[in-house]
Amino acid sequence: MLEAQVDSWKVIDTDTHVIEPYDLWTSRMDVRRWGDRVPHVRFDDNMGEDAWFFGETRVGAAAGAAQAGWHEYDLT
Repeated sequence: MLEAQVDSWKVIDTDTHVIEPYDLWTSRMDVRRWGDRVPHVRFDDNMGEDAWFFGETRVGAAAGAAQAGWHEYDLT
């Protein structure tokens, strides 16, 4: 591809580790109807962090893919 052609394309980086807002589902679905079956974030006392849950099933850390705001890397 020629340099002039490259400059004409706008690139959207889809791998920047943008995370969903914690209220993505709870603010858009009828929680009164669906209860805790709606994907939601709550503090996981066992792991000491916010996590996504479906009902009582933990599916992952809420901000596990985000690096923004971290001053050092987790090397564990």
